[in-house]
Amino acid sequence: MGGLFLFNGAVESFVLMLVLSWNVRGLGKMEKKRVIRRLGVEAAGSAGGIITLWNEDVFSVNACISNDRCIIVSGELRKLKKEVVFCNVYAANVERERKDLWEFILNAQASLPGPWVIGGDFNTVINSSERKGGSGSSGSMRNFKDFIFRAIVIDIPLHGLRFTWSNNREAES
Repeated sequence: MGGLFLFNGAVESFVLMLVLSWNVRGLGKMEKKRVIRRLGVEAAGSAGGIITLWNEDVFSVNACISNDRCIIVSGELRKLKKEVVFCNVYAANVERERKDLWEFILNAQASLPGPWVIGGDFNTVINSSERKGGSGSSGSMRNFKDFIFRAIVIDIPLHGLRFTWSNNREAES
């Protein structure tokens, strides 16, 4: 997962998610393959796929819901004995499709209670200061803020680089 993390619930669950999210080195090793499980959504057309990985020694899955834009996994953090829901998102570039995704996640949230960690590529921003160049749609930002409010999640601030993605093109002067 990269990009934005949205969170509601216990802080220790979020901290563990960061470790799981970024610690992917050595996944090809046999000892890792024995404990790592995965769910995936295949790429379709120009849309990339999504993969969600977890270590069964750390996280025990109870339920999974997915569509072509997100994978939602509910389960227990074994050592903490806490239920948590992870949602891995790769939102569409089209606003109408993102609105459908926000509703899908909100409906899933109603059936999977507990702390939620939502991360990934939302293909929108909360405000224009989060975007360098280009014009963000105020309607898209408003819809995303509404989703965040309705999901009762908070935006975890970035540390380090200000932006999570670049098209590697020079800015026009």
